Amino acid sequence: MGSGSTKILSFDDAAKRFLQADLERIETTFRDLTNGTGELSYTNFKRDVFAYFLPEKLATRLYQVCTNSSRSCMSYKDLICCLALIYYGTSKERMQLLYLLFAYNISNSNGTLRWQDVEDFLSQCGDHPPEELDKIFQNHDEIVTQEKFLDWLKLHHGHTTTITDWLMDQQRLHELTLSPIDRSSDQYSILAGVTHLSDIEVKELEKSYYSCTYSTTNRQQQITLETFSNLLSPILPPILIPGFFDAFDENRDGCIDFKEFVCGISAACRGPHVERYK
Repeated sequence: MGSGSTKILSFDDAAKRFLQADLERIETTFRDLTNGTGELSYTNFKRDVFAYFLPEKLATRLYQVCTNSSRSCMSYKDLICCLALIYYGTSKERMQLLYLLFAYNISNSNGTLRWQDVEDFLSQCGDHPPEELDKIFQNHDEIVTQEKFLDWLKLHHGHTTTITDWLMDQQRLHELTLSPIDRSSDQYSILAGVTHLSDIEVKELEKSYYSCTYSTTNRQQQITLETFSNLLSPILPPILIPGFFDAFDENRDGCIDFKEFVCGISAACRGPHVERYK
């Protein structure tokens, strides 16, 4: 794991950029998400901090860069530094974070950026290197320092790839969220809007969902086939449970996340006959 965010901004400096009420709210939410362990998993980071807004690879890289190298999971201080950079960072600080996102590579610890680093990361995020990059990566074999990369970003005002747009564009940041880590009510409304359930029912289902996942050793906090079987075995014959599980597991990743859980319950219990047959 990297320690990039703390190199750009210390925890004390980062904390000063939040209102005290916001810090207390984030700390309370962090404590709830980590179940008192003080370690925020990648799953919680992607799902509960950014509500799956970020592409998988970008979320992974951001988590790696912003987690202190001495830890395997993100601490509260790491999270505050990360959020402060994204929401309240200066243009230069955000550009420094962009550089770290591109340059982060376990085999590349000398703080330089290679064409291959940029190309690989953009490809993983579904993008490709812009033609403007040729101006600093001559023949694609030049090694670029942070200073040179930041000068190039300033020249193009940060708008060169989907990754730079995401971090440098104020409107996109506004779309990301109006306030960090406090979008629970929005999630309930969104899920209620696409299901046959109310906001209150979605909130109650969330309690049931996490009581199931917390009672297992599953660090991903998602319902596995084993957990699902334990829940339904008194009601359904064992032979039917795998098929029922697959009906909930829309993305076929072998786990039922909270969104899939809510949509599945809605379709099975409140949906029209067509949805129930599916």
